Amino acid sequence: KPENINLFDGITKLIWSYGDDVYYSVEIKGSYDSGNLFRYMTTSSINTGGKEKSDIRFWVNFGDGTVMTPYLTRSGGNIGYGTLFDYEPERALSDNFAAYLKNLIDKYIDF
Repeated sequence: KPENINLFDGITKLIWSYGDDVYYSVEIKGSYDSGNLFRYMTTSSINTGGKEKSDIRFWVNFGDGTVMTPYLTRSGGNIGYGTLFDYEPERALSDNFAAYLKNLIDKYIDF
């Protein structure tokens, strides 16, 4: 459940959901990976040409309560604080960014 994810613990987290009530989270412990994730989310590695409805929703929390999603353009209205927010996608993930997210999850997920 999203209320069980601590968004204020100082640890960057990648959070995703396949459905309304099922949430997953991995801690991104390396400053290199955390920095790369932030750079990817704020650069042209995301396809801004069209919207793509996905069953998977993503959020990134930087450990200070700030929550962003790669599906929305970075702006004040698209950054949450202290909560995971619902959204309609404004942009689609590029193949490179989607592969990066998968690799990051695989690297940090604890089986």
